[in-house]
Amino acid sequence: MQKLIKDGVVINDDPWTLIEDSECDLNAALEQSPVILPLSVWLENNDLVAGNSNVGVWLAPDQEPDSLAEHLAAIPLIAIQFPAFADGRGYSHARRLRLNFDYAKEIRAFGDVLRDQLLFYKRCGFTSFCLRDDSNLENALNGLEDFSVFYQDAADQIEPPFRRH
Repeated sequence: MQKLIKDGVVINDDPWTLIEDSECDLNAALEQSPVILPLSVWLENNDLVAGNSNVGVWLAPDQEPDSLAEHLAAIPLIAIQFPAFADGRGYSHARRLRLNFDYAKEIRAFGDVLRDQLLFYKRCGFTSFCLRDDSNLENALNGLEDFSVFYQDAADQIEPPFRRH
């Protein structure tokens, strides 16, 4: 079972199934509903899956969110893959989805997701996190509270403190 934190709460029974194979049988994948499809599968079948509240999409680090721009209103969840903790392109994807495209639904980080990065994921716009199997969820939850004040603006706080006073 995947270790998931969503909106600051541990989720024990996440209903979403991540389909990692871009060569998957779409009908078989949709039977596992709700599912998160690879971007290529989602785009190839958007006439069938767009608007389906049980079908999300996931992006690899080298896939830009721009390809989803016209479909964002119809996508309930976007997952962004972090194949290695040092690959930060997913941070930019989430921030762009929030700030450039006004995407307000769930953005999920998955892959090599570590406790020490959760707060930074959140600041960029992520709302849920699939942690590595070796992670302690209670400890990870504390990571979301490591800092209480931020000087920089971010997707979760558009206005910096000096402008709020």
